[in-house]
Amino acid sequence: MEVTEKLLKPIEGKWFTVEPENIDRKLFFNERENHEQEKVRQMILHAFSQWKNKPEKYARSFKTLTPIKTWDSITLRGHLEKIEEIVTRLGGDHIADLVEQSLEWAQRINNGESWENLCNNPDTATYFRLIVDENKKFLYIGYHSGRGYSTRICEYEKAFLARLDFTVPVVVR
Repeated sequence: MEVTEKLLKPIEGKWFTVEPENIDRKLFFNERENHEQEKVRQMILHAFSQWKNKPEKYARSFKTLTPIKTWDSITLRGHLEKIEEIVTRLGGDHIADLVEQSLEWAQRINNGESWENLCNNPDTATYFRLIVDENKKFLYIGYHSGRGYSTRICEYEKAFLARLDFTVPVVVR
């Protein structure tokens, strides 16, 4: 049986617990003056509505993992199976979707992380994070090497041509 410490925020290479049922919803009632924070607040509110409306998919606690990259770079075209293989090898069930990612952000705020650190301060992660949206399009989260904030979302029109040189999937189990 795996014993893991309960983290306040994700750390690369460690599982982070998200418990949507225990997140204080009042933290997300008030509009945020900062544009980036308000975008994230809206995504979190949408995630809570999905959590309520799709209990078979979201009404459970889960763990996320931002892995340490140990594999060669690949392109998305024709290699979804390779990404899924990596997710399975890391002990996950699937790549995080936008709802799960938003619930992770809500958990971080609930755990005491500031809105500024999450939405405005430079991203400290080593890699971009790869997730999928509700239409199964790939999204890149964050901006590695501290040149942007950790909630930055980018959808590339030619995502299937994108090389995953500096990207890891967000793994969910």
